[in-house]
Amino acid sequence: MNKDQIGNYPDLHVVIYFGIDYWQIGYRNDTGTWIELKNQIGETKTPNCIAYNNDGFVLGTLALIGYDENLSNTVFNLDKLIGQGLSDYQKIFSNNELVEFKESNEILFILKNDLNTIMISPEQLVSEFIKQMFSLARCQLNEHQAKLTIIIPAHFNNCQRCLVKKALEMANLEIESTEMISDLLAFDRGYYDINPTQKLELKNSLIIDFESSSTNIVLLYENEEKLILNDTLISGNTLAELFNHAQQQFFPGDTVKLNPKEFISDAKYNIYEYLEIHSFQVNY
Repeated sequence: MNKDQIGNYPDLHVVIYFGIDYWQIGYRNDTGTWIELKNQIGETKTPNCIAYNNDGFVLGTLALIGYDENLSNTVFNLDKLIGQGLSDYQKIFSNNELVEFKESNEILFILKNDLNTIMISPEQLVSEFIKQMFSLARCQLNEHQAKLTIIIPAHFNNCQRCLVKKALEMANLEIESTEMISDLLAFDRGYYDINPTQKLELKNSLIIDFESSSTNIVLLYENEEKLILNDTLISGNTLAELFNHAQQQFFPGDTVKLNPKEFISDAKYNIYEYLEIHSFQVNY
């Protein structure tokens, strides 16, 4: 694909969407619309996993081909590499596949193929994925200089966002500029047509519906009966005040589902932190 095929656009803007189950790449055209590109085997959706084998690092479906749980070429799901601690990694991977340096709080995975054994951090694995996806987009667009947008799930907390930012820095893409936005903001900008909030399973859940000027709290039961905890839209209340409306009928340990219409990053961090502190299980 070359520039003439793409159309007239002021700045090439490559987009990598970090989905929960898959990654996608594309570019933003002159109207701001996200146009999908295919990976090296013709897929528009790349499973979000990476493996180290005799060909080096391979992504997506190629990482899954010939995978054997008994072999050392472990397939890493990227969503399980983002923002985890040592105890989380030990649950996901056997102890002989990782090493911890207690003095520096660094965790490295031990990866092997028939030729080499390497030690690599979770950030480096994510970085390798970003480098290969961006290189793939550059080759298809025949463009060396490009801006980059990384789209990440809105529920990523600050630690997870920082890991992705660090992975971006490690990738050393030598590009003019990068930005990282949530999938909800990306949907609002028209990058894709499916609203991420439509994926929510809404039964037996507390729904906190954030809008630009007001917020509504709704509790849904298994029989799909809706209980609106406040009859009118609440405007200008803090998150703690909103939960005070719900705590008589909804308790910590239950499931909270967020259904944002507008998600400002600072507000999101406060919401996530509040839910964690008060022991709510958060599903998105």
